[in-house]
Amino acid sequence: MNASVFQHFFGARSNDTYFYKWNRVIVRYCDGASFAGDADKPDPVTNLYYRGARIFRAAVRDLMARGMEDSSNVLLAGGSSGVMIHCDGFRRMFSAGVRVKCLADSSLFLHVKDPVRAKFFDTVFGTMVGMQHPGGALPTRRQTIAALPPASARNGYILTSIFQRSLASGIGYKGPMFADPKSKSFESAFLDWYFDRARVHLVDPADKPFVP
Repeated sequence: MNASVFQHFFGARSNDTYFYKWNRVIVRYCDGASFAGDADKPDPVTNLYYRGARIFRAAVRDLMARGMEDSSNVLLAGGSSGVMIHCDGFRRMFSAGVRVKCLADSSLFLHVKDPVRAKFFDTVFGTMVGMQHPGGALPTRRQTIAALPPASARNGYILTSIFQRSLASGIGYKGPMFADPKSKSFESAFLDWYFDRARVHLVDPADKPFVP
């Protein structure tokens, strides 16, 4: 495994006024369970230990030792449900004076009414839970619902942009959120949300969704 590499958030310093002092770290994974697996024994077929939760904690501890603990602003972002699973625990690793926010890019898997698709997701996630034992990393359903904050004028949701599929890539960061030429840039919307500059409630105005 290569050593962790710190680099500026996106592009050259002159292009990113708010982020020129930020470092970006991409923690890659392929366990299929959003860093939530915590199996005590290896899989009998593959002889692999599915322990994504332990890997995530070890990665964060390593980053803290490398200087992340001295940060004043921190963002945990990801392209699946791992951000929602680990957000609270990640936040508790920093002092109260540090601004820590979490951005989940595609993190909800709806239990659709289509019986074919519903059966598929039931099978996939049922197999994942049975194999990886993520219970220790997951809050119970009631705890999850109870933790949802009330509606707030200071926070919001951004749904959904074909141009900003992954925050990690940085592609089109200054481009429009949506196909509408009057759309805000992702940069502008993100800064409003992260620094509590303005209310952010954005929904794709297109008649048909770009991503099925």
